[in-house]
Order: sequence, then C-alpha cells, then structure tokens
Amino acid sequence: MTSALRIAAFCVIIITTFSGVARAEKVQIKALANDKFGRVVFIWEKPVTYSAKISGGRMVVHFSRIIEAPLGGLRGKLGKYVSAISRDKNGKSLLFTLKGDYGLRYFNMGGSVIVDLLAKGGAKAGGEDAAAKAAKPSPAREKAVKLSTTAPLVKVNTVVQKGYTRVVFEWPGKVGYKVNQSGGEATIAFSRAARLDLKPLNAKVKRILGASSLVTAKGLLVTLKVSPKSTLRNFMTDNSVVVDVLEPNPTAAKAAAKKQPAAGGGKMTAKTAEAAPGAAAKRRPSAGRPVSLTPQPIVQEKEGKKSAKVLAAESKFKGLEGIKISAAPKGGGGAQVSMFFNWNEPVGAAVFSRAGYSWVVFDKPKKLDIGALRTAGGNIVRFLEQIPNKRATVIRMATVAGVNLFPRRRGLAWIIDFIQKPMKPKKAIEGTPQPNSPVGARLFLPVSEPGNAIGVVDPEVGDSLIIVPVIPLGYGTDREYIYPQMKIMPSTQGVVIQPLSDDVRVRPLRQGIEVTSADGLKISTLTQAMAARSGGPMQPFSRYFKTRAWKPVGIAEFTAEKQRLMAAIVKTKGRARPREKARLNLARFYFANGLNAETIGVLGVAAKTRKGIVNTPEFRGLRGGASLFMGRITDAAKDLNYGSLNNFDEGTFWRAALTAAGGDVAA
Repeated sequence: MTSALRIAAFCVIIITTFSGVARAEKVQIKALANDKFGRVVFIWEKPVTYSAKISGGRMVVHFSRIIEAPLGGLRGKLGKYVSAISRDKNGKSLLFTLKGDYGLRYFNMGGSVIVDLLAKGGAKAGGEDAAAKAAKPSPAREKAVKLSTTAPLVKVNTVVQKGYTRVVFEWPGKVGYKVNQSGGEATIAFSRAARLDLKPLNAKVKRILGASSLVTAKGLLVTLKVSPKSTLRNFMTDNSVVVDVLEPNPTAAKAAAKKQPAAGGGKMTAKTAEAAPGAAAKRRPSAGRPVSLTPQPIVQEKEGKKSAKVLAAESKFKGLEGIKISAAPKGGGGAQVSMFFNWNEPVGAAVFSRAGYSWVVFDKPKKLDIGALRTAGGNIVRFLEQIPNKRATVIRMATVAGVNLFPRRRGLAWIIDFIQKPMKPKKAIEGTPQPNSPVGARLFLPVSEPGNAIGVVDPEVGDSLIIVPVIPLGYGTDREYIYPQMKIMPSTQGVVIQPLSDDVRVRPLRQGIEVTSADGLKISTLTQAMAARSGGPMQPFSRYFKTRAWKPVGIAEFTAEKQRLMAAIVKTKGRARPREKARLNLARFYFANGLNAETIGVLGVAAKTRKGIVNTPEFRGLRGGASLFMGRITDAAKDLNYGSLNNFDEGTFWRAALTAAGGDVAA
C-alpha cells in the first residue's frame, strides 16, 4: 500500500512539473547604439504584452510569453550603454545592467517591441560632453542651392501635448532622413529637396523657439531652435517623418505622453502648415477646408470668407474633441463629414460595410465620446454606436444611402472621410491558398504590419466576425471570397473574416495574416490549366455581352421600343459607324427578347456593310447564341468556337451550353 502511494505521488509530481512547462517562442532581436540612444528591437511573430522599467541600475524588459533568443552579440552592440545582459528564471524577462543614468522610452509597431535607452542632458554616451559636441561644425552651414520647380510639396503639422511637442513632415513618398541635436539646435536632414512653409513653426509653438529650412545639394535641411536641455525622439510612419521635442526630463515626458488619451481625447492645440511654392507664398482661400474643433481656442488659418455651413458647424460643435467637420464643395465629390481619431502610437485600422452599416475598428481600446460623434455626423450619419470591446475600439454607424467611409492618415492620426462613391480599397489584399504548408493547410493574406485579430458579434446579423486592422493605408479586400469554412468580406481597409465553422483560427504574423482550422482548412490550389484560363485566383468573370444596356420588355412596350430603335438607324443618315452601332442596338434588343431569327437577320445586314465586324466577340456571341436557341447546332458551333471568344469566361459558358445541347465543342 505504501509503495502504491509513493508511485502515485511520484506521478503527480511529474504531471504537475510538465504541465507547467510553456514552450519558448523564438524571437529575433536587433540592436543599435549611437550618441543619443541605444535601441533594442524584439521582433515577435505575433503581438505580445510587455513592460519596461529602470530600477537599481538595471533595465528590466518583461514579456507575457517566454522569449527564446541568442544574447551573445547583443551586449557588443549596446556596449556604450550596457555592461551585461541576462535572462531571469521564468524566461519572460531580460535584465540589462546599465553603465550610467539613462532615460527610457518604449513602444510597439505590429509584432515588434522597441525599447530605447536615452542619453540624458545632451551628453554623448561613452563620456563626450555637450561642449565638445557643440564645438563640431553644424550641418546647417552647408551651401544653399536653387530649388527645382519639380520639387514636391510637403505638409507640416504640429501638435502640442503634455510633455512634448510633435512635428510631422508629411512627404508624398518615402524619404531618407537623419535627426541630430547640438545644444539648442535640432536638425532634420532629408535626402530629397522639397517646398516647405515653416511660418507656423515660428509662431509661438511651445518648446520650439524658431525654425528654418535650407535646400542643399544633399536634399532639404530643417533646423529647429529648442531648449538646450530638451531631448528628441523620432520615427517614421507610412510616408510621414515624426519628430517629438520632449521636456528636459525625458522620464517625466514619457510618463506624460503615456497619460495622453489614445484617440480623440485629451486637450491639445493643433496647427497645420501647408507646403507653399516659396517662403513668401500666400495661402490660397479654400472653400470647404476642415475646421478644427478642439477644447483650446482654434488657430484658424487664413482661408478667405467662410461658408454659412462652416460657420454654423464651428459655432455648434466648438469644444468637441478629436473631430473635424468640413462643408462639401458645391457639386459633390468631396467629403461632407470627416472624423479625426488621434493616437500617440502606430495603430491599425479596419473599415468596411455590412448589412446596411459601416464599421470602423482600431486595434487599441479607447472610450469615445459617442454623443459628440453623433452630433458631428449631422444629417450624414443616421445612427452611431461604440460596441464594447476590451481589446479594440469598435464603431458601427448607418449613413445616408450611397455614402461610404474612406480612411486617410495624418502622422499617427486616422481620418475617416464620408464620401458618396463606391467602396473600394487602394491596394487589394489577395489570399494565397497553401494546402501543404509546414503548419498544415492555411490561407495566407500578405500585408505588412497587421494588428491584433479582434472578435466581435454583429448586433444586426447576430453572427461573429474576426477583424484584423492593418497599419498600411488603403490595404483591403476588393471583393468577397467564399471558402467552405469562412468568408472574407470586402473592405476599404483591413481584413474582415466571417467564420462559417467554429474551428477557424486567425493569426497575424509579421508579413501577413494566417487563417487555419483545427480540423484542417478545406482549400486547394489552382492547377496550372485552371490558372491559365482564369488569369489567377478569384478574377472577375470576363464578358463580351454588356447586358446592363439590354432592354427585355413586356408586350405593351415592345412595339414602341422596336420603332424607336429602327428610327435611330434611319437618323444616322448613312454614316457608317453610327449606323453600325444603331443596328447592333436593335440586334441586342431582339436577342434579349427571344427573337433569334430577327437577331441573325440584323447582324447579316451589318456584316454586309462592314465585313470586319464578324470577327468581333460580341458579333460571334450574338449570332452563335441565336443559332443555338434556334437549334442550329452546326452554325452555333462555328460562331461559339471562334478564336476571339477564347479569352472570355462567357465564351466558356456558351460552349458548355452548346455541349449540353448536343454540339461538339471541339469541332
């Protein structure tokens, strides 16, 4: 009995021990160090919860999952700041022994966690003091060159918040840049020249004492006058270069920045400077320019006389946070309402429509002022709500018919425009079936920097959706994809998946989104023959009949419509092209209403006038289809097998109908 108890106890110990073992996750770590900061980048395959702090001469970076990564070369790259690096017992934290007193900042971009050690007081890591650094020649003294007339326009935005002032340079495309600080002078050297108006930066912006720009042979050099005790941080998002001027105490600035509400909250003042052809260029009046509505007094740019709509909006909505209203120019085409969501870190977004509602989803949680958003929507937004979600900001709304939502970016902020035009992404994300991948059958959707997968329940339909917001602007799905276990819905931004099975799994990776199933995803790849016929996966159905223009009519309207079409032929007065077009309209009318003999007769007259028309896909399709309906299989086969129909899916359809009727497609 005693032996049996000992064996049982031993088994319990083994089970308890091994049940607590968590599999370590391989993480790629990159590091760099310069005179301003030492940076460590942890690249995870999927987003992870983390924290970082400095305590007792050590920096501790803790993750919610076990990290597995080689640390050997890391210490050498961070030698200016770190003397030793170790792992704690639980495998979830890394300990960095510091060489001095440094500031700390950290943020995440998709699945990557970035942690910076900041050199304080302008002193160079490794002992070089600020005086020696200031003695070096300033790059701002480079020789100026003439600005090209083809140089791009660059918009400059500034946002003043507690603890720091943010300057955003919005370039039309990717640009290289380098930021340096020497005492009270900060320089941003861009690799390309551009036209820039820095007047707003010289108009009493907190923490910025002045600004100037210089076009050199190497590109554009922007100089900011700041407090000698200020520190800088910088990063790039999309095509925008962001430079933050922090308060003299970096730790306090970081704490203040963390307290800033993520979207639409917090007091701020914002100024926008639009690029101008020259420093002395005057601003042009712009009807319908968005009017900033913020808690602080609005700094209104010179725009000429405001419209009644803008004045009414400014008066009615003054004091609302994070929202911009714009009056649409007469004639339509522009945004009538724009909603502004400000973030202090990169955030992914998804925008789509479903069951009569439009959705906006961000992959970070934030409580919004829904009453203010409803008021701002005016008569464009009929209904608006925030669906509770602990991991995301989920907004659902109903708009007037024909109005859809289109996202754009300004620095880290997302702006949603309400525009009356069809919903379509700028860049389509197309899924690739991978039935034989190492992880099993999966569907892979390639897109960089996908955010967290967000699960929500649609209140209107009652089913579940999995939404993956993405950071790159304009990446969405341009059509519905249907698979046995799921549907991928159309979107303007991001990816939206409707599971048809409970075992569908969605996992964001660094370079895309992986969809799998616990029971195996039921997918297959296209064969080469199928791909050759279709031109690739999920291509639109190609047609040669433009059936939307055809007019099947009832008996009462038939005679009047036929007379109208015949009169149109007479009115062409013998002009060849107009007469041919009018005859084809009559032939289409006959074919759409089942008059096959009449269709062939009109086409025969058209062929006598211009012999080349018989080689066109529509002519062969009309005559072959009419012959098929009349039972003339041999005549139909000659037309429906004609070479000009080979590149159309519609041709394959008619050939299948011919085979079903007893014809020989290969004839």
